[in-house]
Amino acid sequence: MERVSVGAGLCEGLRMEKGGLIQLVRRILKSDTDLNFLLKLEARELETLVACIRVRLEPENRLFTA
Repeated sequence: MERVSVGAGLCEGLRMEKGGLIQLVRRILKSDTDLNFLLKLEARELETLVACIRVRLEPENRLFTA
């Protein structure tokens, strides 16, 4: 299965299989919804999705770690 770059900053270069990434997104969303349609996306499109999720979650993480 194709691997997608999911790392940034200190984790730059971290890669994950598409299936694992979908499971992670499902946990982040706290949803049992079938997200397998994401398997159809190209790696670059999934990397964009990961970046958008990271931008959305980072402010929340800073609140809890500050």
